[in-house]
Amino acid sequence: MEASVKEISLKITSSDYIDNMIKGGSFYIQFSNIQSRDIKLDIINSMGDRVFQKDKLVNQMGPQSISINNLNAGIYFVRIFANNKVYIQRVFITQ
Repeated sequence: MEASVKEISLKITSSDYIDNMIKGGSFYIQFSNIQSRDIKLDIINSMGDRVFQKDKLVNQMGPQSISINNLNAGIYFVRIFANNKVYIQRVFITQ
């Protein structure tokens, strides 16, 4: 079941704090109002293929750094699985 990212105050930023932008091989993710302990993250490309997966995100209020493989520049979708729901945020990955 897809839910609004506003429900968990999802925020994804690059190293220079531009919202929904990922530069190079890492980004910051921040969320709140998550009750589940098992928080997972996927990054999906525009073809619908999963290009990155991270299990067991830390359930914390502050930003946490996520290191990813260098991906080609373009539009991707970050999916967060938590609270028995799916939260999806579109992001732009640049080099």
